[in-house]
Amino acid sequence: MPIQTDLPRITSEEAQEPAATLNGSADIVYLYRRVAAHSPLPIAMTAGSAHLLCSANPAFHQLLNTEALALLGHSLVSIVLASDTDRVQTLLDRVYQTGEAALEVALQPNHAQFDHTYWNYIIWPILDVKGRAEGLVVLIHDTTDHYRNEQTVIDIRAINEQLLIASLREMELAEQIQRQLAFTNAITISLGEGLYTLDRAGRFMMVNPAAEQILGWTEVELLGRGTHEIIHAQATASVFSEAEDSPLLAVMGSGTVSRDDNATWTRRNGTTFPTSYSAAPIVTDGQVIGAVVAFRDMTEAREGRLALAQQTAELARSHSELEQLFTEVQALALTDELTALYNRRGFLTLASQQMKIAKRTKHTLSLIFIDLDGLKEINDRWGHQLGNQALSATAHILTAAFRDSDIIARLGGDEFVVLVMDSGVQDLDKLLQRLQAQCARYNMQTHTPYQLSLSVGVANSTSDQPYSLDELLEQADIQMYAHKRAKRTQRAANAAASRD
Repeated sequence: MPIQTDLPRITSEEAQEPAATLNGSADIVYLYRRVAAHSPLPIAMTAGSAHLLCSANPAFHQLLNTEALALLGHSLVSIVLASDTDRVQTLLDRVYQTGEAALEVALQPNHAQFDHTYWNYIIWPILDVKGRAEGLVVLIHDTTDHYRNEQTVIDIRAINEQLLIASLREMELAEQIQRQLAFTNAITISLGEGLYTLDRAGRFMMVNPAAEQILGWTEVELLGRGTHEIIHAQATASVFSEAEDSPLLAVMGSGTVSRDDNATWTRRNGTTFPTSYSAAPIVTDGQVIGAVVAFRDMTEAREGRLALAQQTAELARSHSELEQLFTEVQALALTDELTALYNRRGFLTLASQQMKIAKRTKHTLSLIFIDLDGLKEINDRWGHQLGNQALSATAHILTAAFRDSDIIARLGGDEFVVLVMDSGVQDLDKLLQRLQAQCARYNMQTHTPYQLSLSVGVANSTSDQPYSLDELLEQADIQMYAHKRAKRTQRAANAAASRD
């Protein structure tokens, strides 16, 4: 949207005095100073094809972390972020040459020094009476936190409303400012949050598509109607009997921003819903003429928090049940006397309960079947005392390799089993590697006439493919014997190779 004025060309010396560069047009000085001086958004003005900075508001200096006047007289291209220079140079030249305003949106972070910093540029040309560009007005929008940030939307809307009101005094600029507002309206329409504006009496002036969808009303149906009667009266009838009592409408009286994260509003069909909103006054000539309201439907968010709380309570209840069961198990004779591990009965009792919890919480279970290789040979060659020693050593290895939360048991003879809760593939691989490492460490550090060797089989039960405890034991047993046969085949091959 070009702004037509008689802005004089500026030298670098003149650029040190921003007032001198703005005296070319009373209209642009009035409009620019009024909007820019107290705007929270960074706004600057350039002169000439070199785009020398001739004026900048406090927000612009704060964005660049510089003192006022420190940058005046310098090219705007040399001031912006280093990675933005080519983009900004091209954009400034295009607007200056064509006389058409532009909106440039940053899709990538601008500079490594600014961690994930995004700047958008909105640029309007300043035209002389002959329609030639004499300078530019540049608005930099820092969208780092979130380009849909509610307060940013309110600030953009408030600035454009003030621009519109001020420009009505200059009919020559009215059409151009309408074109400027089209850029902002495009952003407003794309927002996922609801947005509407009110006049001084609390009547709808504008409603964006997201607000239409949430409220169930179209913009045409709402225009000119009172917001309190439409949205708040039914939901807050017991608290606010009159529109004047509405905290949202009170913004017009106080002239201050109001926010409520626990409000309840009414849809067109009469149902109520939880909402979070922020309302800011629209001020011109020191008078509040309306308000901008941004809001969102909090139904899904609250339902999500409720579901999370219920899941947490369910896990706490399951944990409590498991602790109670552990206490009961300790009171019973469910442990193996030789290894101090759970015996078959203890394992089946605890594992059955763990299977129920896994099914309820949709966790993965892994059952590891472990066989002590060559126990019969140890007993036959060196006696049952050393055989019992090998069984106890295996129990210590299992206890060191697995977690306290895993259920470790000796089913009988040379067979051991471990039930692992909520184990991913990588975690399970690490557990098995740690088991073999513990076994190898024992063989290196202990002087016994035999070497401990463990054959292992694994079976898994998931929420997508659940198995019963008996099915897991059967599958893991099959895998264990396959491992044992593979080791025997390898030993036979090694022996044949050594004979050759």
